[in-house]
Amino acid sequence: LGEDRWRVSPESFIRDCENTDNIEARVEQFKTLIDDKPAPHWEMLFSRALSRADFFNNSIFKATVFYLGDNIELLNDLLEDGELASCTMRAEGRLLVVPAKSLKKFLELLSKHGIAHFVPEENHNTRR
Repeated sequence: LGEDRWRVSPESFIRDCENTDNIEARVEQFKTLIDDKPAPHWEMLFSRALSRADFFNNSIFKATVFYLGDNIELLNDLLEDGELASCTMRAEGRLLVVPAKSLKKFLELLSKHGIAHFVPEENHNTRR
């Protein structure tokens, strides 16, 4: 009983796995080590590890990120605009994140503030 026991956490179970296939292989390996029909707590561990494997790998969010710089007057003007706040997100480091679906509206709002703007080049200032 004692020397054939393992202490396995969700973190240790997925350690060194680089993709879902690695986790599936680990599940099969564990089944051969413990039992073809594992106890419910093992099944729960396997199920959770597999269901969470690709959770953050399927990003479809597209956004343009603008650096706001040190112009405090401009920053205050932009950050006080409620319409602008509804179509953007502020990020650490004086960054303004504009989702792709809001870019047109954002650029129109810049015009209202007298700010010249240019549509970012496809693979230069945008991240998919």
